[in-house]
This record gives sequence, C-alpha cells and structure tokens, in this order.
Amino acid sequence: MILRRILSPLIAFALLWPLAGACADTAPAATTEKRNCDPAVPDTWPACNVGDLCLCVSGGGEYRRDKVLLNQFVIYQGGSPMRIQADHAEASALDFDNSTWTLTGAVNVRLAQGELAAASATVHFIDGKLSTATVSGAPATFEQLAGPIEHTGTSKSPAFGNARGHAQSIAYDLAGGEVRFTGDAWLSNGCTELTYDTIVYNMIQNSVAAPGESGGRVQGIIRPQCKPGTRAPGTAP
Repeated sequence: MILRRILSPLIAFALLWPLAGACADTAPAATTEKRNCDPAVPDTWPACNVGDLCLCVSGGGEYRRDKVLLNQFVIYQGGSPMRIQADHAEASALDFDNSTWTLTGAVNVRLAQGELAAASATVHFIDGKLSTATVSGAPATFEQLAGPIEHTGTSKSPAFGNARGHAQSIAYDLAGGEVRFTGDAWLSNGCTELTYDTIVYNMIQNSVAAPGESGGRVQGIIRPQCKPGTRAPGTAP
C-alpha cells in the first residue's frame, strides 16, 4: 500500500490488508491497481512517483486517532535509495510531514550516504523527508555507501570516507551529515580504526572526533600504505 495525502478512513481500512495500492497522484508512474507486495522483495513494491514516500505492508496493522501500528513493512521513496524496513512500527501519526516512528525487529535504514542496522530505532520525518534516525542494538551498525555525498562544500576526496562502525547506539543527523556512535564505539575505513566510548563522524566535513567528556582513552590502529575502503585482516565485522 502506498500512502500520499490520503484520507484517514481509507488508510485505516487499507492497513488491515497486506495489499499494495497506488496513491491518488496525477503522475503516470503509479496506478490504482492492487497487488500483493513483499517488503523483502523490491520487485514486488508498487511504483512510487519521484519524491513520494510510499509504503508496503505484508503483516497488516492498526490505525487509531493518535497511533498507527504496522507489521512487516517497508517505507521507500520514489527516485531515491531511501528505505526503512522493520518487523514492527508505532507512529505518532500516519503522515510524513511531522511524525516520529518507533521501529523494532530487524531494523534497516538505507540512504544514499549510508546504511544503519539494529534491533530498534526511532526515526523522525519533517516536511516529507527523513530528518534523523537513532538506532540501538547489540550492537547497532553503520556502513557508508559508495558514491558522492550530496552536500554543498563536501570534499570529493574524503580523508576518512568509506567508513563502517558499530556501537550500542548510533544517531544519524541527515541534514548535518553527522553520525554519532555511543557506547563501545568502533569506527574504521579499513586503514584506520578507532575505539572509544563516543565517536562522531561527519561525512560532510570528512572529520572524526572523540569528545573528551566521554573519559577513557582513544585506541587506534593505522595501517600505512593502505587504501581506504578495504577490509584489512582482523578488522571487526
């Protein structure tokens, strides 16, 4: 099922069925035909117009005046690699203008810049766009995806780039391009590894910081003559 400025009663009815239907948009890419969709199989997701946020639910859900519950779902955006998948979700409202979603079970948040995976997460949408994502797990993981980061002033040759890491909690601020690892944090680009309680990686500035208020000592490994992005033997998974 695809959501885009649709009436609440229709949404409430549709959430009870593991079917996919298209939004009432004027663009020809989406249709009103209903068919089964599987959140784990992108080829089964209905067409989604560029810029629209769309939804495929296979496990049903429940719509209330002040709460939305979804099971086995994916949120994705037309014309963008952005997608959010989880076993369960509870949202403050069934819209993407200003809503907070609490996700649990096999959470995966994928964006053009990176991918987050964890047991649970909280994501916030503002003006139809994903604003922040905070994931937690044992541990939560982050992996920066290949390709340029679309921010003005971003260096084309990142000093740290192609990073991946894990921590007890990871907070990702999309607008600022900042990824904050908290609790047993580990970050590596294949050539340089850092371990500390809190590590802040800014993908726009291509900088890494270990805030001093965390206490303890920063531990690191630097591999000379190493190409960033490679996975050296013995590095954390």
